[in-house]
Amino acid sequence: MNNKIIVPLVALLLLVNLSLIGFLLLNQPSKVVFVKSKYIFDNYVGMKEAQRVFEEKKSSWQSNLDTLKNDYQRAVSDFNLQENTLSKSEKESRISILRHQEENIMKYAQQLEEQAAEEDHKLTEGIVNQIDAFIKIYAKENGFDLIVGTTSSGNVLYGADGIDVTEELLKALNEQYK
Repeated sequence: MNNKIIVPLVALLLLVNLSLIGFLLLNQPSKVVFVKSKYIFDNYVGMKEAQRVFEEKKSSWQSNLDTLKNDYQRAVSDFNLQENTLSKSEKESRISILRHQEENIMKYAQQLEEQAAEEDHKLTEGIVNQIDAFIKIYAKENGFDLIVGTTSSGNVLYGADGIDVTEELLKALNEQYK
């Protein structure tokens, strides 16, 4: 997962966790547990499957781009081999065609980058929504008033092993995905 997605995700988790901690302090006693958010995200089967599909798409897009680049290189090589036999107007025409072909390849590459970024964003948002929806159900089914997520930025500095439900939640989440 790229950092463009992880940073906003961590910020969102931090905001949600701070809100939940405030709620907890105002409504004692509650049944509170925590999960290691990044661990859940990294080990969720749905995320791994989505990443696999995304990588296949990227590979296909790259293959198409490579084909266009190879066609262009062949056209340049052909031009270089035939350049001495072409008239001035034929040379100018072929050079114009090659420049246009090169510009199209550059535009296509830019479009692919934008498409990949958009697809990555949709994938991440979809996975986050799946996990969030599942956590709500999981919390209700297990009688938890609050599930706090830990992040690498350290908004939860300590949690006793007895209130860490990361593995249980991940197992249930992955079973539900199947």
